[in-house]
Amino acid sequence: PNPFTSEISITIQKQSIKQATFTIKNILGQTIFINEENNISSKYTKTINLSFISKGIYLLDIIIDGERTVKKIVKE
Repeated sequence: PNPFTSEISITIQKQSIKQATFTIKNILGQTIFINEENNISSKYTKTINLSFISKGIYLLDIIIDGERTVKKIVKE
């Protein structure tokens, strides 16, 4: 859900993912979370607990096999 209160879930449906990197940055560009997964199955859900960060706007940067997607997420 976006906005979220404590955690976010990311679902990926793609055949044979070799590498996925999840990075969350604050609006100043500082990295506050990074995680890398390798050899993921075709349907994958990643849940990230972000209860430790303060309320505000963040950027979720997902790189899957070299393809990058950036989404704005809001913690309430």
